[in-house]
Amino acid sequence: MAISLASLKTSTHLTPPAIIVHGVAGVGKTTFAADSDKPVAVCTEDGLGVLKIPHFPLARSFEEVVEALAALHSEPHEHRTLVVD
Repeated sequence: MAISLASLKTSTHLTPPAIIVHGVAGVGKTTFAADSDKPVAVCTEDGLGVLKIPHFPLARSFEEVVEALAALHSEPHEHRTLVVD
């Protein structure tokens, strides 16, 4: 198949950003995430401190993280940002 200018397309589908924040302890990674649009947190460490954001109970295994993700996938909710901490 020959490629021609007739095959050009314009994309109008915007995808949400995927952001990874990395830094030393105490720099404000979780605070930054908590300020996002309608966050929900899956915590693997006790790092929320005084931040008041919806979060699942502390996940102590990979399976518990997957269960939290499955709940977000299968149940209706208003959250727009997933925070894995």
